[in-house]
Amino acid sequence: MISKLFSGIIIMLVALSELNAFAGVPPALSEAATAGIRLFTGQKPFENGGAACISCHSVNSIKAVGGSLGPNLTAVYKQLGKNGLNIVLKSIPFPTMKPIYQNRPITEKEKTGLISFLRYSSKPEINRNKGQDLFMYAAAVFAILIIFMSIIWRNRLSGVRRTLIKKA
Repeated sequence: MISKLFSGIIIMLVALSELNAFAGVPPALSEAATAGIRLFTGQKPFENGGAACISCHSVNSIKAVGGSLGPNLTAVYKQLGKNGLNIVLKSIPFPTMKPIYQNRPITEKEKTGLISFLRYSSKPEINRNKGQDLFMYAAAVFAILIIFMSIIWRNRLSGVRRTLIKKA
């Protein structure tokens, strides 16, 4: 009984949480942006073997939590624009990224995909507040745990109470 209840709770949490960040691409994405999100998240490896962007960076438009070594790239398209991103991805001027991509350059097709994805990610209507989502998940888990614990422990002191009542 308890194992079935526990596994039911786990299944419900997984279904409600939407934590599967790689579950698919929104239908409004262009083909280039779809390729870009797959490169960014590591679903599709870079042709020359470079590391996936998500290992060091994060973007608010996807559900996965990215790395914290590099900055959040949500607004990078607004800051640099298409030409600026093209230059950065071509020359990789950052000291931390240089050794990773120096002998593994990003191809033109991959640059196009990444830039298209970052343009999509910079739209304010796409980004959502991850803190709010985390709070809602935590509240749901807390409520489920309270219900689960009350079911398991509803009779935990009944034997002690009967003995005390008889003695009184």
